[in-house]
Amino acid sequence: QKVKRSLSVPMHLTVLFLTIIVFVAGVWIGNYLAKQVNAQFYDEIDALQMSNVNLEFLSLLESDSVVRSNPALKTDVCKAVEDSAHNLGVQTADVGRRLRLFEQKRGDGADVLALQQRYFALEARDYFFWKKLKALCNTNLTLVIYFYRTECGDCGAYDKVISDFKQQNPPGILVYSFNLAHRDSTPSIALLSSLYKVQSAPAVVVNDEKLTREPSVDELKKLA
Repeated sequence: QKVKRSLSVPMHLTVLFLTIIVFVAGVWIGNYLAKQVNAQFYDEIDALQMSNVNLEFLSLLESDSVVRSNPALKTDVCKAVEDSAHNLGVQTADVGRRLRLFEQKRGDGADVLALQQRYFALEARDYFFWKKLKALCNTNLTLVIYFYRTECGDCGAYDKVISDFKQQNPPGILVYSFNLAHRDSTPSIALLSSLYKVQSAPAVVVNDEKLTREPSVDELKKLA
């Protein structure tokens, strides 16, 4: 004999209501935490920009005629700029690494894009500052620009080569990464990609020389 089971409508409604509450709460918490991370990134980028301003002041001092006519003073100024800029480069690279992870988790939303645009502008400014300093102070630096895309089949291999190269030669290597997918919306990427005639990703520029194929660590060392 079959036993009929009565359905408890109030119970099912309660379960459904609780499920909706948990889902909405999860979404709200996720968005709240993302906004907190966003705000933290903005604060860090603002701090890096202020440090860049201070370094630019020192570089202007280096180009002053009084400083240039005094070799010892010029050496001191250049040394101060190089030491400060190296520490700044480490901080900038760390922010960029975490920003890429944040981008992978959040996607290309408007909030992430606005954050990226500020960071890419900071990177471009930092890159041109180092180019100028390299000429003024005869600094032994290797400047690397890496163009990638969020969805890019070959970018993983490039990532590894550049990461290995950086790890093997940490003191004098500065790597700047730009998401080429945002070229049309980000002036700094448009400028750099146009300057080095980069149309697709992945692409690498080392000390103003655009590479035509995937490099090896040894090849990058020869260009450094």
